[in-house]
Amino acid sequence: MKRATAALLVLLLPAGCVTVSPLPAPLECDTRLAGVWTLPPGATRGDLMGPGDRIEVDAECVARLHRADRPVVTFALRSFRTGGRHLLVFDEPTMSALFETPRHLNDEPLRADRGALLAYRLDGDRFDAVAADPDYAGSRIRTGAWPGRREGDDTVHLEGPAEAVQAALRDPRLFPPDDVPEDHRLRLRRVASLRSP
Repeated sequence: MKRATAALLVLLLPAGCVTVSPLPAPLECDTRLAGVWTLPPGATRGDLMGPGDRIEVDAECVARLHRADRPVVTFALRSFRTGGRHLLVFDEPTMSALFETPRHLNDEPLRADRGALLAYRLDGDRFDAVAADPDYAGSRIRTGAWPGRREGDDTVHLEGPAEAVQAALRDPRLFPPDDVPEDHRLRLRRVASLRSP
């Protein structure tokens, strides 16, 4: 399992994560994400964010993660839509930067064409995201219904023709329902608009 790719999804779903390559649709900038985002009061997301941290997203979907006593991380927020869902894609270089994952001499190169997915909804100034269910995806791959493979104990990788991957991503059971525990979700609130320089 690629540690960098899996890190954010493991925060949301401790049992593992789902990745995809190649990406099944062109990536776009969802300008609705622009603004300054923080965790709700009292919330924390482990290695990603803590109280007082913030994500600033500009109109071009360039995001800057500000964390106490750590360098600012700049990355692109790219997404696509399928089956009525909005999906954010975090490629391997982005995940490595977000989580400051150590790199070793024999590590495989990080791939920009492979990404972990978060399904998200925006309701005014509230952002609510949830990761795909790796157990469900793994079961579909085992039966041959979906193209892909399991990688180690924690990662399920969807890979194949764009049409087949798109069909898998449209399955309503791939992403957990609304009643999943709070520690399996990522919730943010927009506290300000981002002023132009």
